[in-house]
Amino acid sequence: MSTILRKVSLPLMEALKIILQKTKITNNRKTMSELAEKRINFIAQLHEVFLEKKGYGAFAYITLNEVLDLFDSYLKSGESAEIFINRYVKSFR
Repeated sequence: MSTILRKVSLPLMEALKIILQKTKITNNRKTMSELAEKRINFIAQLHEVFLEKKGYGAFAYITLNEVLDLFDSYLKSGESAEIFINRYVKSFR
């Protein structure tokens, strides 16, 4: 893994840890709620699109709080994550 990719991925891993801490635990097994799983997939996809199109992951451009707000906007939009994320990343100059 390159140094740049490692530096960009660290904030992603920290964000995912925070999200995982908020997941539901039942019957002594860790199980993610559907919403938490959707959120993690959204963040991973957002990170990948930023990395592919801008050269750095999402957290090089926006904060965790902005990502979580963006996720809420995505849920309200009713659009597919792919369309929503691509449009958002494209709007970054």
